[in-house]
Amino acid sequence: MDVQTIKNKVISLLKDIIDSVELQECQLEKRYKMLSSYVHSDAVEALLLEFHVYTDNLSQENRSQEILYHLLNEIFEQEKKYQVLLDGYTLIEYPEWASTLEILKEENCIVNYIQDSFYCFNEEADRNNYINSLTGKALKEELVGYVNKETQNKYFKFYDDFSESDYDKAIEFVKIDMNNDKIYELNYDIDELKRFKTLFNLFNYTNVRNIYASALIDIITAISEPINNIISIKYPHSYIQSNKITRNLISLHKKYPDCFFIDGLDKYVDIMEPIERRNMYIHNLGVANSKYLEFGKVIQDNNWNLKGAKNGEFLKIDSYYFQETYELIKNFISHI
Repeated sequence: MDVQTIKNKVISLLKDIIDSVELQECQLEKRYKMLSSYVHSDAVEALLLEFHVYTDNLSQENRSQEILYHLLNEIFEQEKKYQVLLDGYTLIEYPEWASTLEILKEENCIVNYIQDSFYCFNEEADRNNYINSLTGKALKEELVGYVNKETQNKYFKFYDDFSESDYDKAIEFVKIDMNNDKIYELNYDIDELKRFKTLFNLFNYTNVRNIYASALIDIITAISEPINNIISIKYPHSYIQSNKITRNLISLHKKYPDCFFIDGLDKYVDIMEPIERRNMYIHNLGVANSKYLEFGKVIQDNNWNLKGAKNGEFLKIDSYYFQETYELIKNFISHI
């Protein structure tokens, strides 16, 4: 395979990686814009108006990261509230008669009538007061009177034939149904909040598996073999028959330092540092150690620590660092 074909393939692969990251950014923003459906507060509404993940503005990106932490706190608080509500409910089994009782059949519309009447009230306290005070006798009188008036006696005898006991059971059924539905609803809302927390972790810069760190690892992995192949073909005198990209790039720089000049600037350190940062993420949970710092000495550059960190410090990979590294590596592949 010739050098240009190798370059074209790896650049295409890099584009797939960046496209995937941008898609996840868009999905995160869209998803978090829905948070107000689960966490009802003016504070959340205000934060979401400011929240923009898919941005090239560094200040906006940093603000969005701050907002994510604020939203996470709101999510934790809402999850606690939902759990307190959930603890107040117990799942109730349906009685045996629920599957056979004539009055409960869908075509009779009595269950729907009770539910619709229940939801006519906006406040939950009013709804509960309605359903708890409703009796079979009152419901029968209401339904028979309503049908008699509105349908000119067409269904009068039909609803009148059900006993007060039947209506009592219909009310009991609706209470059980609504109790169990509330449990399912609260469990669903809690699960949704957990999904928001998972999304937060994907975009949390202190998480070693955030999407930018994972994508950077993918990029370094993707370019290792192609770069080694390009060096072996185009610069055979610097190729040392190693499958390690680091060793081959150091060797290439010693013999052909101009390979690392892009747009008139020496980018050797900028290209090498992400490779070692990636190693820290894989082998040391993203924390700089003596090996990372010694690597700067190996490439003989006094500016290494300007881009790196002190021993024991976390090497952040955020959106800005990822985008900057992606563009640099893409240009290096084209230039080499």
